[in-house]
Amino acid sequence: MCVSRLIGSGQLRVLRHALVAVALALVLGATVPEGRAELSLQDEDDIARIESYLNGVQTLAADFIQISPDGSISRGRFYLKRPGRLRFEYEPPAPILVVADGTYVNYFDVELGQLSQIGVYSTPLGVVVAKEVKLDGRIAVTSVRHDAAVISLTTVDTEEPGRGTLTLVFSERPLELRKWEIIDPQGLLTTVTLDAVSINHELDPELFVFQRPENVDGIDGR
Repeated sequence: MCVSRLIGSGQLRVLRHALVAVALALVLGATVPEGRAELSLQDEDDIARIESYLNGVQTLAADFIQISPDGSISRGRFYLKRPGRLRFEYEPPAPILVVADGTYVNYFDVELGQLSQIGVYSTPLGVVVAKEVKLDGRIAVTSVRHDAAVISLTTVDTEEPGRGTLTLVFSERPLELRKWEIIDPQGLLTTVTLDAVSINHELDPELFVFQRPENVDGIDGR
C-alpha cells in the first residue's frame, strides 16, 4: 500500500516494490482535457452549489470502505479538517495509518516500519481540504453527471493533468459528500465510500498530529 494509491498521486511509484499492498488511487486515460470541458448552465449551477457546500464543511468524520484496484476491501475511520488535514485509520489487518498535518501527508506502514510523505496539496484530495475550495481555476471540472439522486463531478489538475482524475460523488438531497473515485496515471481505480457522515463537529486536534516513530525508514515523496 502506498501514498499514491491512498490519495492519488503517482509520485511514489518506488514504494510499490517496498510496500506490498494497496490503498487509494487515480487514472489518466488515453487523454485528459487540459481545461474545463463544455458544461451546461445546469452543470455550472451544480458546480457552484457543490463548491459552496465544500467551503461550508470545516470538519468531517465518517466510516469508510475502500475498494482497491486489485478488488481488495479495507475499512476504517476517516477524518477531515480544513485547511489541509486528513486522517485515515484502517481497521486490522491493514497495518496502515495516514495523517495529513496541514503540510504533508504522512503514510506509515506499521508492519514494515516504513514512512513516506507527500505534500497534501500535491494530492487530488488537496482540493477538498483547501482553505478555499475553487472548482474553476487550476482544478477544473471536466464532467457533471446525475444518476438516481446522486451527482458526480470529475476533476483534473490543469497544470498537471498526468496525475489523473478525481471524481467526487454526492447525494443530492441533502447535498452531502458520499464517495470519491481516483484513477491514477496507470489507469488503476480506487473508490472510497463514506457512511455515518458527521459534519462540522469539533474534532480532537491530536488526530492530525503525526509523531514520527524512532528508527523508521523514510521515503520522501515530495
